[in-house]
Parts: sequence; C-alpha cells; structure tokens
Amino acid sequence: MAVKRKSSYHHGNLAAEIVRVATAQLELHGEQALSLREVAREIGVDQSALYRHFKNKSALLQELAARGFAQMADDMHKQATRKTITPVECWRELGRAYVKFAVRRPALFRLMYGPYGEGSGQPVHRTAGALGVTPSKLLSDALRVLDAEGQLTVSFEAVRLMSWTTTHGLAALLIDNVIQPQAIEFTLQTMIDTMIVAPSPRKAKRTR
Repeated sequence: MAVKRKSSYHHGNLAAEIVRVATAQLELHGEQALSLREVAREIGVDQSALYRHFKNKSALLQELAARGFAQMADDMHKQATRKTITPVECWRELGRAYVKFAVRRPALFRLMYGPYGEGSGQPVHRTAGALGVTPSKLLSDALRVLDAEGQLTVSFEAVRLMSWTTTHGLAALLIDNVIQPQAIEFTLQTMIDTMIVAPSPRKAKRTR
C-alpha cells in the first residue's frame, strides 16, 4: 500500500520552501536539470501550487540568483568585520570571502553571473544582504578608504575594475578546477603589491 507523502510546509511559507528545495537541487544537479516538477514532488505539493509564487522556472532562477548576491554580501561583511583590521586587510578579507563563496556554492555562483543573474539585464546584483549592503558596495567602500589615504597606485576606477575582474576570474578558475586553492592567497597578495602602496608615515601616525 502506497503511503501518501506528507507535505513538508505549512500555510504561509510555501515560497520559502520552494526556494530552499530549489537551491538544494541547483547545487546537486545544476541549473539546466532543475525541475519544477521535482521541486513540487520534494515539497509534497501539486506543481500548480508553485505557480502562485513563481510564474515559471526562469522567475525562480532569478530569485535564487538575487538571494545568492544577498548571501554573498552577508558572508563578505562578516568576514571583513570579524576582527579589527587595517583597510588593506579589510580589502583582502572581502576578496577572500568572495572567492570562498564561489568555491562553496559553485552552481549558485554560476547562476548569479549567468543569464538569470547579471546577464539578465535586471538589477539582481544590487540586491542587499541582511545588513543592507551589496557585494559591489562592500568592495567599493573598502577601496574608497584606501583611496582617501592615498594608497592606490592608479585611479580608484582602475583598481575597482582590475580587482573585481581578477577576483572573479580567480573564483571561476577555481570552481572549474583549472587552478589550485593555493592560488588564492598568492593572487590576493599580488593585487595588493601592485595596486596598493603603504601609507606615508605621517598618515599612518594620524590614523592610529
């Protein structure tokens, strides 16, 4: 005798359950294999119930990408504020957290920068985390502090673009197993050595 599967959600939290199950399926099977039918089966509801919250698979994927940026922002903020550090160390910690997020959540990271994320033309990358900050704002704010201290070797915009593309490229190569994890610290330090100079003794003394 078949046992009827009990629904794993209660009234009012179906949307959250859809996101939770879809995120798990995304990480296990990837974007292409994600199935609304399987999401509904896992939750224990009819597939039509999903459409009351997400009109189609694309809408669900866009929501997952937006939440991914919020989660990344929260991770980066926690990493950079876990202890008292210098502005240079803060910048390094933000870059490290960016890469670690990608390594820990590769399928979600790819989704965030694919057609349903950055490539969609929608402002999903501006989605803020729980503290109201975005990944891009965290990185920009850290660089503005260094710029104000006269520590950037080139313009703020040049460093912002070079550091982001280098960090993102590092993350992408790592999750595709093209390079080894040892490259993380080497790359971050190389960026610091080439784009940041030590503060002058006068400024360093003033900031103590």
